[in-house]
Amino acid sequence: MVHTDLETANALPDRDYVIGDHCDDTAGLPLSDVAKRPERGILDVQGDDLIAAEAASPVTTDESGPQGIMRVTVDGAPSLTDLRVTEGLAREDAVLIADGGIQAVPMRMPPGAWALLVTAADRLAATGEVVLFAGQWCEHEYPASGCRGDLIVQLASPTATDDESDAVCVRLAVADGDRWIPAGTWPRRGHDWPEVVAPAAAAIMGAYIDAAEVAPPVPPPMQVIGRGRVSLRDLLAAGLVDAGEQLVYWRPGLGVHRTGQLTAEGLLRLDDGRLFTNPSAATTALGSPHQNGWQFWCRVSDGRTLWDLRSEYKSTMDARDDQR
Repeated sequence: MVHTDLETANALPDRDYVIGDHCDDTAGLPLSDVAKRPERGILDVQGDDLIAAEAASPVTTDESGPQGIMRVTVDGAPSLTDLRVTEGLAREDAVLIADGGIQAVPMRMPPGAWALLVTAADRLAATGEVVLFAGQWCEHEYPASGCRGDLIVQLASPTATDDESDAVCVRLAVADGDRWIPAGTWPRRGHDWPEVVAPAAAAIMGAYIDAAEVAPPVPPPMQVIGRGRVSLRDLLAAGLVDAGEQLVYWRPGLGVHRTGQLTAEGLLRLDDGRLFTNPSAATTALGSPHQNGWQFWCRVSDGRTLWDLRSEYKSTMDARDDQR
């Protein structure tokens, strides 16, 4: 429901809004004319987090009461906000492909961004079709060390002198050891680039995820920054997580809601008893073989993702190295 009177709107529940920048100075206008303003405001945000690009959003008016009311009904595809909840994505994740269809496609890096960290590249097992391709924009370059298997996308102009907005050069790179290794380059693509790049991203992520169950005998020695992947055991040794810590993995769209527990050996034990060395291996076992599990497993006590905890660990280790 949309009210043009700001004082009235402020006293109403959160579901009632004044929309956009086109609703000022409307006191002297007929309500039918005022209704055109929210329509323009909706077009302003069409395709972003508020309203899906393909959704229909008629504005109707009701002047039967003492105060005229406009109603906005949004029909059609779910918003990206709904999609993020359904797929268990973070609020800030960029969604490039969802349900097999291409979403709003960036053709350049956002201002100040270094890369897009791929968080999910889900494919249908039967056909190989990519049904979800999503990532998170990173403002600053972070070291590849300790992040083996992290996959990033970078966008640039096709040539140094060509700033054509309908063409883009796409580069993939994967963290391995202490370097970002080039994993694919598409020198010139159009707005369909996610459809072309996503299958390669899925294959690379799958290749870097060890989905094997592990026997709990002797845990490997603690990893050292710059020499391999940061492990759950590293977080345990640093006191960022505790043995017995409860973890949760939630994908409402797949009907998946599973819990896990961190063992004293630094392993992730699923609620069915299976043990895994890293969170990405666990997400693979739960039917999502092309996801960065660090982004999807959360600590029950405070909702923090394992990615946040891993980033904190790396920052602490980097600061310690700088002091030496």
